[in-house]
Amino acid sequence: MRILTFNWHESYICLLAATGHDFDVAPPLEYPERTWDLRLRPIPSNVSEVLYPETADAYDLVLCLTLQDVRAVQSWHVPRLFVMLNMIGTDAAVEGVEKDAFVEGLRPLFADVSIAFISEKKRQAWGWPAPVVVSGIDPDDYGPYWGRINKVLRVGNGLVERDHMQGYGIQERILDGIPSTVVGENPTIPGARPASDWHELRSMYSTHRVMLSTLTDEHEDGYNLAVLEAMASGAPVVCLANSSTPIIDGVNGYVSDDLQYLRRRLLQLLEDQGQAAKLGARGRETVRAHFHIDACAAGWRRVFADCTGRP
Repeated sequence: MRILTFNWHESYICLLAATGHDFDVAPPLEYPERTWDLRLRPIPSNVSEVLYPETADAYDLVLCLTLQDVRAVQSWHVPRLFVMLNMIGTDAAVEGVEKDAFVEGLRPLFADVSIAFISEKKRQAWGWPAPVVVSGIDPDDYGPYWGRINKVLRVGNGLVERDHMQGYGIQERILDGIPSTVVGENPTIPGARPASDWHELRSMYSTHRVMLSTLTDEHEDGYNLAVLEAMASGAPVVCLANSSTPIIDGVNGYVSDDLQYLRRRLLQLLEDQGQAAKLGARGRETVRAHFHIDACAAGWRRVFADCTGRP
C-alpha cells in the first residue's frame, strides 16, 4: 500500500514502516515548516518526505496521529485511520465526567474514520471497541549492554512541561544528588540535550548503568518507546509503579510506588554492575517475548488491511 501520514513522531513512524508498506510523511497542516528530525531516527528506505497534499487520491490509506490530523482530512474520500498514541484525557486536559463527555462529543468526527490503539490502557480510556497493537522493538538493533557509565539515564522530551505524564518532579525526589544524564529536548533542565543521532542514543542506553522511568499511572502507560529501547539494550529499568508496566520487581528490573525503595535500588545497581547486567538481560528477553517488532508489524498489517479492504 501507499500510505500518507503526518510528521508528529519520527520514532513511531519508523515502527509503522516495519510493515513494509510505502509511507509518505507530510508536515502537519498547522506546522508546514516541520521536517524529519534526523537526530531521532534515520529515514527508512520505504519512507519519503512530501509536501502537504491538497487531496489524498493517490493513497490507499491516510494515517492520522493526532485529532488535528483527523479534523484536517475530514473531507478526504479515502480510508482514514486514527492511531491514538496518548491517553485521551491527558491530550484533552480533562478527566472523569468531563473526559467522558469530550470523548462522546468526538463520535461525529469518527463517523467515517477507523481507530486503533497502541495499548489496552489507552483503549479503555476511550471506552470504544477497536483493535490494539502493542508497540514493538527489534532487539537486534540495540545493545550489547556495557553499563560502564555509573550514572542514571533519563530519556524524554519536555520532562518539566509534561511533568504530569513523565513524573519529572518524582525523579528529582528519587535521585536527590544521584548523578544522572537527561537526554531529550529539555531547555529548562541544565545540562540536558538531545542525542546527536540514533547511534548516540543507542550508545547511551548501552553504556549507562541503569534507566529511571516515572511514567505516571493516571496519564501514561507503564512503558514508552524509550523504556522498551532501554530494555532491548539490556539496560535495567527502575520505574514507578504503573498498572501496565512490563517490569516485575526483582525479576527484570525494579518497580514500586515507594520512592525511597526506588532510590535504594538505584544506588544498589550503581554499586553492582553484575546485578544490573542480570536484570537487564531479563528485561531484554521481556521485549523479545512481548514487544517484538515482528508481532507489532503483523498487527498493523492486519489493521491496515481491515481499514482498506486490501490484503
